[in-house]
Amino acid sequence: MLRITTSLVTLVALVAIALQGSGCICQPPVKAEIIGTPPPEIPAPPPEAPPPAPVQRYTPAPRIELPEPLPPPQAATHNIPAPVILSLRDLAAQYPNLLSFDEKTGRLRFTGDLLFDSGSATLKAEARTALTKLGVILAADVAKETLIDIIGHTDSQPVAKPATIKLLKDLKKSANNQGLSEARAEAVAEVLTAAKVSASRITTKGVGEAHPVADNKTADGRAKNRRVELFITGPGGTSGAAAGSAPTVTTTPSDSAPPKAAPKKKAAAPAQ
Repeated sequence: MLRITTSLVTLVALVAIALQGSGCICQPPVKAEIIGTPPPEIPAPPPEAPPPAPVQRYTPAPRIELPEPLPPPQAATHNIPAPVILSLRDLAAQYPNLLSFDEKTGRLRFTGDLLFDSGSATLKAEARTALTKLGVILAADVAKETLIDIIGHTDSQPVAKPATIKLLKDLKKSANNQGLSEARAEAVAEVLTAAKVSASRITTKGVGEAHPVADNKTADGRAKNRRVELFITGPGGTSGAAAGSAPTVTTTPSDSAPPKAAPKKKAAAPAQ
């Protein structure tokens, strides 16, 4: 029995030694290593790009046609207050065929044929309406320190109508173009004073045919010469009428009334 036990112990020891020699005892398992090139890593797919934004096309805004602004009043020596200049400009725009306004000189020019009938000093209805509106402008507080020079002009045709000659005589005027130009200037002044413009602010003058602005040889030129001009001056200003109402057109004797014949020389007295 003792011999069997000893044999078993010896067998167990041999087995233990054999196992220890094989490296299987008291060692953790060895992880197997893969020899060679590892397989390539598969990259992750890129994130999805956001959808493109819709293309916004430029649409121009609708064009709005605006009226051109009025230019500022021109600086001049007449010293007319700016609000008065704007009002006069508007008045001229309302009656483009009847009157014009020169901001540089402060001159309002009325077409004579639209103010009066031919050879008459009686104002037409439309002219009286326009002059009444002018009077309202000049009677306003902002214009009360302005002065008004009214100058009447005629063409070179002599006064020939009997009714005109009678009218001028009734007005104690000369029965010629000088008297007619004076009567027309005074007729314009009467409308302004009726619109509450002080008569002390108004002066009138007639110059007849002395200052033509066009050639009296043509009907169109004569029509332009038949006119009434108003020069408006503000406080401390210089009236445009002082330098003449307009450039004078030089006329030849044929433009006006026929020249007077030269007086005949008296025959020498016979010797005593």
